[in-house]
Amino acid sequence: MESHGQREGRRASTRVIEAVARREGISPASLQPPLYEVVDPDALDEMFRNAHDGTRVIVEYYGYEIEVTADFVRVRSAVDDGNRGTATAD
Repeated sequence: MESHGQREGRRASTRVIEAVARREGISPASLQPPLYEVVDPDALDEMFRNAHDGTRVIVEYYGYEIEVTADFVRVRSAVDDGNRGTATAD
């Protein structure tokens, strides 16, 4: 499981892209398909612009289940069997 915090001031869509790219060991620009073909990045960013109410979104992208909150982005294998296939990073 890979996690990235909102406190760095980055948009939710940017945090998702960076988390998946880090998990894959590639540059964010190398992700195909790009996030915008799966999720509207502007809508995702808007949901978390002022979110402090426990808002949580889960999307599937690049073969991962991605949980997004105002505080973190968590990337898990879409088919996760406990702790296998997960990693954590700040």
